[in-house]
Amino acid sequence: MASKPQYRLGDVDFNGIIDGRDATAVLTEYARISTGKPAEFVGNTALAADVNKDNMIDAADATHILTYYAISSTRDDITSDDYFALHQPLRG
Repeated sequence: MASKPQYRLGDVDFNGIIDGRDATAVLTEYARISTGKPAEFVGNTALAADVNKDNMIDAADATHILTYYAISSTRDDITSDDYFALHQPLRG
């Protein structure tokens, strides 16, 4: 049986809430990497940030996090796992 991950997709500050702060942190990390600075997200933080699982932390991840936050603020019929699964590359 696979063990449960020690992170939640989108919750990069590990406070149990996926919100605009997480999206901002991801966008800041993307800007850091894009300007040639070393990544600060490592391990579970990097895994939590790459919500679309394309092996890059970028603006697309921040957008997905912010969109999920907006949706979850007005609806309770979709989980973060379900939302982010809809935005991952198809596996062949």
